[in-house]
Amino acid sequence: MATCVICGSKFSKTNSRQMKCPECSELKGIEKAEKESNRIFYRGTVNLICKYYKEGMSIKAIMRDLCRSEANVKKALRLGGINLKTKERVSS
Repeated sequence: MATCVICGSKFSKTNSRQMKCPECSELKGIEKAEKESNRIFYRGTVNLICKYYKEGMSIKAIMRDLCRSEANVKKALRLGGINLKTKERVSS
């Protein structure tokens, strides 16, 4: 039996280098995936997201295709000046 370094629960190791219980290991994977989907915008990312949205792609489809979170896609649309209700560019 080993003790998890994160939560302190007892668990059976599957290999000699395992330091976290299965539950904490799974949570770390979720946190990593969430962090990766909220990454910074690169040159052209905002324009690409706005273009896809204006062409009728749903936010969920954009999220899936670009591996981005919903909040990240909506932020890009706001930065691109898109009104999410009308799908029109907000005049500046």
